[in-house]
Amino acid sequence: MIRLLNYLFMGFWVLFVFQLVSPIEGLFGDGVFWFGIIMLILHTVELAMVYGKLKSIGRSGVKDVLSVLALGLLFWRPLLKNRP
Repeated sequence: MIRLLNYLFMGFWVLFVFQLVSPIEGLFGDGVFWFGIIMLILHTVELAMVYGKLKSIGRSGVKDVLSVLALGLLFWRPLLKNRP
């Protein structure tokens, strides 16, 4: 289930970037844009909250930061779940 959600999120981010490069007209395009902005803000706040914990387990590289920004808790929760 988590893998499916990861693919859906990644598909959404591809659609969001496409919306930024070549805007989709209408309500759908506006919805994609604003949902993407809201998700980016929420995931940035989420990153600020868990960055210290990720750093303590050695997962604070650029790839990890981008993964938290794209996937949110779907990425970091499994990493921190098994933390001692």
